[in-house]
Formats: sequence, C-alpha cells, structure tokens
Amino acid sequence: MKTKTVTVKTPEALAHTLGLSGLEAPEWQVQHELLTRLRQIVAEGALTHAEVAKRGGSSRTRVTSILNGNLDNVSSDLLIRLIAALSYRVSITVARTESSPGPSEPPKPKMALGQFLLESPLRNSGLKVERQQDYPRPIEL
Repeated sequence: MKTKTVTVKTPEALAHTLGLSGLEAPEWQVQHELLTRLRQIVAEGALTHAEVAKRGGSSRTRVTSILNGNLDNVSSDLLIRLIAALSYRVSITVARTESSPGPSEPPKPKMALGQFLLESPLRNSGLKVERQQDYPRPIEL
C-alpha cells in the first residue's frame, strides 16, 4: 500500500485532513502542550515512570504510555494531575482568536464556573484558581 505525505500547518487543518471536527483541535493543542511540559519535568528531574505514577496516583504502565505520546483515552485532567503531583502549577490563558468574529452575545455557560470547579476531579488536588478581571483572563491551576 502506497502512503501519501500530507503537511498541515494548524491543528484545525490536521483535524480536517483526518475527517474530524475542527473543534477537537484546541483540545489536542492543550494536551500536546501538557505532554511536552510533563516530559521536560520528568527528564529534568531524572524521575522514573514509577515515581511519577506513584506521586500522581496512576499506574506505571499508564504513565509510560503517556510519556511515549499515547494520549488515547487520556484526559487533560490526568495530565494536569501528574504535573501538579510533581510540584508544578499549570497556567491556562483563554483569549479570543483574531480570525474568528466575536459573537454578538456571549454564549451562556452550561454551568457556573464555581460549580464546574466544585465538580472537577481536580477539586482536592491543592491547585490554586484565581479570577482576574483583565483580558485575556489567565486561569492558574
């Protein structure tokens, strides 16, 4: 079987090429950034996969799979929990993209941010969340 090389420049273009929704692309970007940083932390600390697993409350085989780039069925929450367990803080910035027009009316949230955070599996992880009034609003976890 002959393969064809396709080069794409954005996660949205990759999603389109794979026949997936472009809405999944931002999640891939976040997970990729979290994975890249987790790999750096593990390498810089000369940590074993077993150490990372024990601190993060996961299995060694799962951590090995994640660090080898397999993010199938891996949530961003798990990646954040592993990073937090290694004494690092994750900071997220939400900003409007320049290419998309702003909505005439902001979308209504499915639930209040406070309720979302209370129901999050990260609730008791010791992460600090602060709200800033300026834009973009970074959310530090």
